[in-house]
Amino acid sequence: MRFCTYCGQPLDPVTQECPVCGGYKTLDLTDRFIDSLKSNFRSFLMLLLCVLSSASVLLSMLESDNLWFSIFKALIPISLWVTYFAACSSKQGMSLFGIRFTSVLITILRVLMWIVIAVLLVLAIILVAVPSFVSSFVSYAELLYPGMSDTFALISDSVLVIGVLAIVIDVLLAIVNIFFFGCISKATKSIIDSFKTGTNHLRKLKGTAAWLIIIGIFALIMLFVNFSFGTLVSVISIFISAFLAGKIGNTTSVDEI
Repeated sequence: MRFCTYCGQPLDPVTQECPVCGGYKTLDLTDRFIDSLKSNFRSFLMLLLCVLSSASVLLSMLESDNLWFSIFKALIPISLWVTYFAACSSKQGMSLFGIRFTSVLITILRVLMWIVIAVLLVLAIILVAVPSFVSSFVSYAELLYPGMSDTFALISDSVLVIGVLAIVIDVLLAIVNIFFFGCISKATKSIIDSFKTGTNHLRKLKGTAAWLIIIGIFALIMLFVNFSFGTLVSVISIFISAFLAGKIGNTTSVDEI
């Protein structure tokens, strides 16, 4: 089945003429799906996301002294702008450089996250092991420093609490890296596959939207705890990203309707 490019209605199978507007020019199912998918990346919502993410990077550079983090963060709006301008191109299809660049950034971020998780895990294990190490020397320390056993016990308990907290944080980071960034990675790759094949391979977009809403809620809480304009813009960007991901996830092929 082919469709009219003027009004989108099915063409007459015999005459290939549009029964609604009389148009003859056609658009096959593959091109129509790609154009529908492409329209999400040239929408006003995408433009707004590009502007806000750029503003967030500029504000974070002004408010933070961490230059390397700001530079890495700046790569995100760059990939978004490249994707937006590629989608605005009038040519058939769309350049996937921006989306592929985003996929690479996510992969790099996941690797860095695993390194942080590994280092934090080693630190947590050391901290948890310290109390048992300290307790074995309390009796000896009591001989050298009479009356200091309570102080040693307090230090030992404090280190144990810090170690347990480090393990909890490590587990939370691992969950975020596996499920949140893993979901985004699969969603990005599914978009690339959908553009390449012209058929609907979209997946994990709604899961990504759900995760972004959860992250956005936590970021909103942090905004009330420590307000900054950079964080405010980032929170808005996160919620817009969630809405856009859900919108892309609802893109369907004509034969699925």
